[in-house]
Amino acid sequence: MTKRWSIRVLTERSETMTTVYRVHESYKWNGAGRFNSVKQTIPEGVELILYDAQNPGSSLVPLWSDSFTVELREKRKPIGDLMGLYPALFVSERARDALKDLLENNGEFLPVYCEKVPNIVAFHTTRLLDPLNKENCKFSYLGEGDSRRPVRVREYDFIGEKITSSIFRIKEDSGIFVTDEFVETVRQNELKGFGFRKLWNSEQGRVHSEISINNLFLSEEEDYNW
Repeated sequence: MTKRWSIRVLTERSETMTTVYRVHESYKWNGAGRFNSVKQTIPEGVELILYDAQNPGSSLVPLWSDSFTVELREKRKPIGDLMGLYPALFVSERARDALKDLLENNGEFLPVYCEKVPNIVAFHTTRLLDPLNKENCKFSYLGEGDSRRPVRVREYDFIGEKITSSIFRIKEDSGIFVTDEFVETVRQNELKGFGFRKLWNSEQGRVHSEISINNLFLSEEEDYNW
């Protein structure tokens, strides 16, 4: 008698863990910047940072000058690969090349001139997502009544399925947010000057998100800092 073996193939669905970080410049334990940053010369009457905060996801090209100029804030501090955040990421040519595949479909590269740093470029994030689990978030608001709107998130909570990009913005906060893929690319290419505040993880939920990003005194346990 021949035995017939019934082979059942079990397919397991592997869920990829997602972590969300907010980008900042790399700081020392006392809040001082590890690397040099840039100050911008913005034409009078052009409110780039305010416009960007009020219109997240919108292009800055109509307001951006082809001769946009920045200069280093300090003479002796070393120059890293991230030199500024707002209204765009001011990055080195090395960072642009290393991160290009993650950046180019999520925003726009803008021209910048810096006498001391050749080939610096600005990247403005236009990818706008709606990934917050708003019922579990805490916000700071501006205005009253019908004009009341959230302008900063104090406690973050995300919906993993809605995080569809490695770098993105949200309308409730002016920050720039990234996932593990972005952080790992920075790490693998040894890019300097980036800091990442871990906010949320699909397995752990909130991670340090109850502490304001404006608190620069971040412990090593809470912060990825290069």
